[in-house]
Amino acid sequence: MDVIATASDPLFAQKKIQQEVPDVLLLDIEMPRMDGLTFTTTVNAKYNLSPWSFVHH
Repeated sequence: MDVIATASDPLFAQKKIQQEVPDVLLLDIEMPRMDGLTFTTTVNAKYNLSPWSFVHH
């Protein structure tokens, strides 16, 4: 697996996803400016990045 991009918050991540759609997203539930669940729903609606997996520690 190769890291193709990193982002400091979901809004920056959305811009990067527009440039290159990843096979895997790794994100936190609690993030600045948008929570991870909302972000995942928003991105999945546009890019169909299924299936989802959630890990909570």
